[in-house]
Amino acid sequence: MLHEKCCIYKVPHHLLKLNEDAYTPKDISIGPLHSHNPELNQEKQKQKYFHAFWKRLPNKQTLALVQYKAFLEENRENIGNFYSKQELCKDEKLLEMILLDSVFIMELFFEKS
Repeated sequence: MLHEKCCIYKVPHHLLKLNEDAYTPKDISIGPLHSHNPELNQEKQKQKYFHAFWKRLPNKQTLALVQYKAFLEENRENIGNFYSKQELCKDEKLLEMILLDSVFIMELFFEKS
């Protein structure tokens, strides 16, 4: 049964069958749904953005990172409830992926502004 907060779904097979390209990321994957595809994961690029983001923080960057990781850990279940594929959210690397992807998105916005 899906949680009431669920809002991130895998595309139904019957729609995917019609036009798989329309529902497949082209350059980069955010979150667990396409993380199995190494061509879309772009781990090195995400790491580069991650380090650039944390480098700009004042002296307390280690503390900020620890606090952000703690926040994600405290909200693990809540984060998982947004996904329709609950088995993806049981992966031990989910929080690491969310941390890397969220910082990547923030840094991308900073870079474009």
